[in-house]
Amino acid sequence: MTKKILIIPANDILRHPIPSRIYHIARHLAKDYDITIFSYPNHPLGNNILRKLNAKEVTYKTIKTKDLSTYYLVNAPAMLPIMEKIIKEVDVVIHANVLPSVMATKIAKKYRKTAIYDYLDFFPQSAAAYYRGSMKSLIEKGVMLLTQEAIKNSTAIVTPSFGLALFLSRFTRKPIHVIPNGVDSDLFKPMSTDSARKFIGIDYDGPILLLYGSIDVWLNIEPLLYAVKKNRNVRLLIVGYSHAKYYYRLLEGLIRKLNLQNRVYKYPPQPYEKIPYFVNTSNIVAAPFTRGIKNYATPLKIMESLACARPVITTDISEFKLWFKEGIFYYRSSQDAYELLNELTEKFDIIHNHLLKYSKLVRNRYSWKNIAETYKRVIENPYHAVSRYWHST
Repeated sequence: MTKKILIIPANDILRHPIPSRIYHIARHLAKDYDITIFSYPNHPLGNNILRKLNAKEVTYKTIKTKDLSTYYLVNAPAMLPIMEKIIKEVDVVIHANVLPSVMATKIAKKYRKTAIYDYLDFFPQSAAAYYRGSMKSLIEKGVMLLTQEAIKNSTAIVTPSFGLALFLSRFTRKPIHVIPNGVDSDLFKPMSTDSARKFIGIDYDGPILLLYGSIDVWLNIEPLLYAVKKNRNVRLLIVGYSHAKYYYRLLEGLIRKLNLQNRVYKYPPQPYEKIPYFVNTSNIVAAPFTRGIKNYATPLKIMESLACARPVITTDISEFKLWFKEGIFYYRSSQDAYELLNELTEKFDIIHNHLLKYSKLVRNRYSWKNIAETYKRVIENPYHAVSRYWHST
């Protein structure tokens, strides 16, 4: 008999502008399991575009809010009875949230159902990212307590990095499976730089550095901008925006301060299907993460860039070195970033040609299909170390 799975995601995965990790995994799991998606109507990060997924969707009446934390708090009473009704009927619950995960795992434990926590990043830091001062500390502590409760009531944990797995192992003996993020290998693949630039409307034949995705407080953009200032041939392509709008305003202010306005192309958030064109427009992709626990992961933008045979310059974070042996270049200061920009722009053709073979390996090994296959092994046997051995590529 086909197993029934309820997925409780981090956001409304059918209406979020960018398809999430759990969406990609669910899309492939739906070929072998009976999937139900727990949606969040009127979610602050949702939109009106409905993504396709071969699954049943659970909707219910909610109160609309602008703040994520408030949304879950005020709508918890509406979620709880719906969750209990569904969990009684399914075999497995895959959850990837904070308060909804606490509720779901308590119910799953009550009915002796398998509950798998997809701990996709360090929730205390991500939940408190937009707050400051004492409020930030309060939220971090509160979310830490909630996630520990959800972990305690889960059968097993899945996390996308060794760093997070090590951190979680300090306070739980539950099975922890490391399953990285993946890449949509049908979309993200090498294409002609000239064709990509023509498609998005950039008429420039010099080197371009791309900064894309959520441009937010978990990034440190300053060293990169100073590096771009010193290398007068490089143009900066920015695609995306900030949930905490002040951070994007900080970025714009720094661009004005350095007098880079004429060397920057800015695009609003783009449809997911167009992102590969922007990646292939660039010579280099920037991933300027801060060194918090949250960023010890396998970032989608790194996967997607390498899949397109584009080199990535990023902060010196040890986790990335465990996963990738080619195509990533690390800096610790603006001077390091400047020297990397010079080297990579001068040798782009050589590096790009070398990465064409490597990109095929990345697209094969980290395709969402392969990621989902590993996930299936955890679903079938959550108590054992069934995850594949993810050695560095």
